[in-house]
Amino acid sequence: MEELSRPEPRPNDAQSGAEERRAVIGDDFTFSLRSNKSNLQVEFRPKSEESVHVWFVINTTVRCDVKEYERRVSVRDKVLQLSSVTKRDEGSYTVWEKRSSKAVQNVRLSVEDRLDDVEIRAL
Repeated sequence: MEELSRPEPRPNDAQSGAEERRAVIGDDFTFSLRSNKSNLQVEFRPKSEESVHVWFVINTTVRCDVKEYERRVSVRDKVLQLSSVTKRDEGSYTVWEKRSSKAVQNVRLSVEDRLDDVEIRAL
């Protein structure tokens, strides 16, 4: 498997024309990788920081640059799943085909607080 390294700066395609998605803290977030290629790279740009996290996807194997994500990210049937979403997962996700350097999917995730059970009373 490929060594993890910091990505070359690329245009942040996730900022323009990205699919807007929402998740609630604690839920799972999934999105299609939209590629039949077996060798992909997902760049995650957190909303709360300036860094870029890189996830390498080869078929169903995922290698992440941060161990926390390696435990929470999985791929099955060309769908990426991030389990137990937190506020730190808010940001943009760009899927790149490694060999062609072509962006094939852009998703911008907003994470909402979980609402506690609310009791509504009629007056």
